[in-house]
Order: sequence, then C-alpha cells, then structure tokens
Amino acid sequence: KMKFLGIVILGASVIAIGFLLSDCYKSRRRALDSAQQLVLFLESEICFSGKDLGEIIKSAAEKECFSPLCFLKDHSFFKEMCQSVERDKKTALLKEDKKILTDLFLKLGKTDIDSQLKQCRLCANKLERAENSAKKEEEQKTRLVRTLSVCLSAALIILSTSRYVSFAVPSPRYTASSAFSTCKLSLSAFE
Repeated sequence: KMKFLGIVILGASVIAIGFLLSDCYKSRRRALDSAQQLVLFLESEICFSGKDLGEIIKSAAEKECFSPLCFLKDHSFFKEMCQSVERDKKTALLKEDKKILTDLFLKLGKTDIDSQLKQCRLCANKLERAENSAKKEEEQKTRLVRTLSVCLSAALIILSTSRYVSFAVPSPRYTASSAFSTCKLSLSAFE
C-alpha cells in the first residue's frame, strides 16, 4: 500500500509541476498588458498633465500596476531606460516586445506633443497585437504542457503499478476453437 501511495504522490507531483510550468506563459501576456497600460498612461500624462517626461516616468515607476516592468525603477532618462529595457532579464518581454518600447522611448521628447501622442497610440496598438499573439501562444502551450504532464503522470503510474499488479492469464483450456463454438451457440440463439 505504501508503494502505491508513493506512486500516486509522484503522479500528482508531476501534474502539479506541469500546471506550474504552464503558468510561466502567462507572465509575458501580463508584462505586455502592463507595457500597454504604461503607454496609455504616458499618452494621457503628456496630453493632460503638462509635466516633464522625467516626472511622468518617475510617477509611473511608483505605480503598482507597472510593477511587472522592472526596467522602470530608478530610471528617469529615456536613453538610460532604453538600455535598461534591452538588458532586462526579469521582465517576461521578448526582444521584439522590448523593441516596441525602446522605439517609443527614443522618440518621446524630441517632437511636438501631437507627434508624441501619435507615437504613443502607435506603440499601444503594436503592444495590443503582441498581447493578442501572446494570449494565443499561452493558450496553446498551456494546454500542451498540462496535457503532457497528465499523460506523463499516467504513464508513470501505469509503469510503476505494472510491477505490483498481476494480470489474470487465461487458462490454457480456453482456446480459440472453444471461443468460436461459444460464439456459434450464442448466435444460434438469435435465429
């Protein structure tokens, strides 16, 4: 009984690991959502607050909703932030996601307000498309990882229990010809 319990615990742990691994695919989508919210925040602050861009970034870094974007902390200059975005390994953003943000940060503050707002809108649209792509990828890979973990767990349990469970072997007296005659008898009953 203890061996069987150990096998069940092993199977359950494989399934749990699969579900935990599938959660890592959500982090990119969350980071993209935060990045999109950051761009919308920048757009509204540029349009309505009249603050300096450095102040806007500092106020964004203090907000909890942007915490998945680790590169925001302690950076108030856009060139410095672009370098930080590119080097950042903690954020779940891919290289192409980071490029969308760095392109925006390099253009902010160099043109008039209307052009900056258009750049923010363009960046938000690109991030939204990237987020939709990440969502599809998350759904596919999450389903794959979870199914794989369940199958692996079932295989482990089957392989482990096959050593301890004896299967019934048919007696040698029961042959194909006796099975055929039994089948003939049962078919004649329906006539």
